Amino acid sequence: MKNIQTTPRNIPGEIETREFLAPHLLSIGECIKDGWRAWEAFGEKAPELRAPLSPIARANFVYCHIVQAAKRRFQDILNVHLSEKAGFLAVIFENKVVVRFKKLNERGKFSLSKTRQSELFMAQLGIPGIGDAPTKLIGGYMLDQLQVAILDVRLICPRSRDIEWSMSIPAQVPTTLSSDACNTIELKPVVRSNRVAKKDKQA
Repeated sequence: MKNIQTTPRNIPGEIETREFLAPHLLSIGECIKDGWRAWEAFGEKAPELRAPLSPIARANFVYCHIVQAAKRRFQDILNVHLSEKAGFLAVIFENKVVVRFKKLNERGKFSLSKTRQSELFMAQLGIPGIGDAPTKLIGGYMLDQLQVAILDVRLICPRSRDIEWSMSIPAQVPTTLSSDACNTIELKPVVRSNRVAKKDKQA
């Protein structure tokens, strides 16, 4: 794939973006936490089925539940719409900010498949099916060293292969998910675990 040539764009900064997304920040964070709660519920309900899964399978499982949560939380919100036309779920806010979801490594960085859509996203350029919203963001989560709890939930603004800025999403964790989430299983909030667990490889 040829390198995409970019023209420098005036990307809104962290403070401006935080103010713009203020009505939605907690919901973005809760979508990510809902995905992890589903993984924890899976372990509680069927530990023998979850145990053999690799870190990659875990990340895919969590992502699928993040997508489900985003559809549930944002589908009826005014001036917010969802698109999967680019091959991933994009949450588009007033056609100005696009958020997609990824797992982050221990350094708070992410990896994207080397597709044209991903290259365009990283370069802050227009993407077919998403449009030319000027700001593209990654909503991601970092796990602790034991890979058993979420350490941080972040919004990251990429610029080509660099990171323009990164910020934590404020935490406000409900005690349970809504009744239609994850097959109506009641889930526990995200907390640090005190149990000893084998450290997984990074997904």
